Amino acid sequence: MLLESLTALVGLTVMEIVLGIDNVVFLAIVVTRLPAPQQPRARTLGLMLALLTRIGLLFTLSWMMRLTQPFLSVAGIEVTGRGLILVLGGLFLIGKGTQEIHAKIEGVEERHAPRGRALFGLVLIQIAVLDIVFSLDSVITAIGMARDLWVMVAAMVAAMFVMLAAAGPISSFIDRRPTMKILALSVLILIGVMLVAEGLGKHIEKGYIYFAMAFSVLVELLNTRMRAKRARAARPGGATTAEACDETGRAQGECNMAMTHEAGGLPAAKAVELHNLVAYQNGAIVSRTLAKKNGGTVTLFAFDAGQALSEHTAPFDAIVQILEGEAELTIGGAKVPARAGQTVCMPAGVPHSVHAAARFKMLLVMVREVAAGK
Repeated sequence: MLLESLTALVGLTVMEIVLGIDNVVFLAIVVTRLPAPQQPRARTLGLMLALLTRIGLLFTLSWMMRLTQPFLSVAGIEVTGRGLILVLGGLFLIGKGTQEIHAKIEGVEERHAPRGRALFGLVLIQIAVLDIVFSLDSVITAIGMARDLWVMVAAMVAAMFVMLAAAGPISSFIDRRPTMKILALSVLILIGVMLVAEGLGKHIEKGYIYFAMAFSVLVELLNTRMRAKRARAARPGGATTAEACDETGRAQGECNMAMTHEAGGLPAAKAVELHNLVAYQNGAIVSRTLAKKNGGTVTLFAFDAGQALSEHTAPFDAIVQILEGEAELTIGGAKVPARAGQTVCMPAGVPHSVHAAARFKMLLVMVREVAAGK
């Protein structure tokens, strides 16, 4: 009897981990809306909510079994409680994935998007709602695979600890790679389509979805590796750490490495979040010029952790505004730390450098003196 229970425990734990992949992907995407310091807490609370939801549903076995019984028939399709929940959850994922992809591509955020505690609360509400959707199959599978309630609960707790350990690295992996984030959002839409189909009685094997996910990730990893090799090949001596400098340094011949540059200025007649207009790239500094005139330039930068602009001087003033994260500036030999929301002036003729202990984004405004008549 004990051996049978232990076998059921191991098998059910593995199954719960597999069924939890959807949950982890959604969690990794939705927490990126939060500031970096709040993301670990949101992931932990989100998975704890998922665990409580699963255990709570286990203790309502009779209600769970009724969810699989039809209570309505529409155009020959039998409607069940489970099916209705899956359809609504799937539509939410499709809408959420589409909205996030649009925001990433266009660099547009909701004008009245919540901030601070309100945003944190909204993220937790979204996680809690989708936890119910993702928990249904998990609980129904547990009921079918094990007889003892303690085996079901133990398997869910064990699986949740595995997901808790994996959620952080997966979220960081996705967040550090813009193309991987778009891929994850596409997978989220795919999961939404699968849930809608399941809710309408059209069963789709999850193995197909997971294979597509794994294959897409493998292709993207190969692309990332290829881009990294090209970037290293383009650097003098095959250097692996960026020593890029801004336009002022290049004008004086002080830059010994070209940084990655993204094309495209500021979208016209649109309210945008500046930090969404430039994306991080692993092991590099990414810049995007928003405006370039005789009177100066406006450029966005995204620094990956460990990257730096080496010390140089400029013949005109530079104004730096930190958009995300925290930068370590050195101006005239003095350390000047600056965090999101703060602005620093780097005077003309004074040596300065920028270092990223952790990744951050900044807006650089160069103010030039223009001769009369130009």
